[in-house]
Amino acid sequence: MQICCSQKLLKTAKKTPISKTEPEFFSWSATLYEVNHQRVLFVTNDATRLSFVVANLPQSAWQNLTTIIIEGIREVFTMFGASEEMIAAYFDQADELEYSKSRGPVYMGRVGHVTQEFRENDAFFEGETLFQFQFTHYINTIPAKVGTELIFPAQETIHLLQNLTTIQRPAKEQAAFDVLIRIDFGARFAARRLYIPQDFTFSQLHDSIQIAFGWENRHAYAFDGLLPNQAVRILSGQFKRLVPHEEQGPVILTAEKTKLADVFVPGMDFEYVYDFESAWQHTIHIRGFAATDVPRCLLASGGCPPEDIGGPDGYGFLCEMLEHIELLPPEEQLQLHLLAPQLVLTEPNILKINHDLKQIY
Repeated sequence: MQICCSQKLLKTAKKTPISKTEPEFFSWSATLYEVNHQRVLFVTNDATRLSFVVANLPQSAWQNLTTIIIEGIREVFTMFGASEEMIAAYFDQADELEYSKSRGPVYMGRVGHVTQEFRENDAFFEGETLFQFQFTHYINTIPAKVGTELIFPAQETIHLLQNLTTIQRPAKEQAAFDVLIRIDFGARFAARRLYIPQDFTFSQLHDSIQIAFGWENRHAYAFDGLLPNQAVRILSGQFKRLVPHEEQGPVILTAEKTKLADVFVPGMDFEYVYDFESAWQHTIHIRGFAATDVPRCLLASGGCPPEDIGGPDGYGFLCEMLEHIELLPPEEQLQLHLLAPQLVLTEPNILKINHDLKQIY
């Protein structure tokens, strides 16, 4: 394993750098800064940009720097769900830890970004604690730019750790997300509680919602949410190219390539819009995890209107007209009478929903 150090860290820790180039996943860039009159160590993985922060370093720390770094790597792996088997596989395949000079500004740039974030977020500083848990969790949920791509450090790290072992799926206890999805139209609403596998893409989540709510899957869609310090919009690839680039706009991700585990965390809220013209807007709340690896509907309440009826506003308008149909001209009364059966919402059949959900697994 390789720790690529800034000049200040090499000098302070009295380490003699060696000439070495490890694979990026087994290489970490590290630097030392003084924050709030404390020496703070910032360490970032060169492949995934996973980072951790160690503060309140005593003078004796430099004699035990290797132990501190190894424990920091273990802590951050564990924080984001790595199993003991995955961690053991990582250290088994890594060479003995050695120190070298920085790999260059591209690699040290992420460490500099982490340092700046730490300085600007004093609320995360945890007193006399050595390993800074709160900030470490915070910084690793922010998308990081690698080349022209945006990655999520924690999820990318877990993916690579899984590749080092025989583990191919999340632990059974947390294999799916427990989500509650609701849509309102006037005084009525429809809600579905679903278990959706973590390794589903957002395209598969879209298909699941279409089945659960009885939509016909004939229009464009988007998922919108807010990650730490960054808005994100997830679109199908066929629509992504039609979205104009905005300097201050959300990060645009592709639904067919982005997995739920790359974005969702318990407690998060997302919006799902189906048919931009009609604007059927659903709220998705991530309740937690579920011990299943197949999609499943647990609760289905309320039916949905025909999707081309004009959206929530169009449906509400027609319902209001139906309540005062006697005030309309005879021709419009006839048209509304013909339309009336479509305005009656049918309660969903949860058995059929679950049968159809199995088809996309």
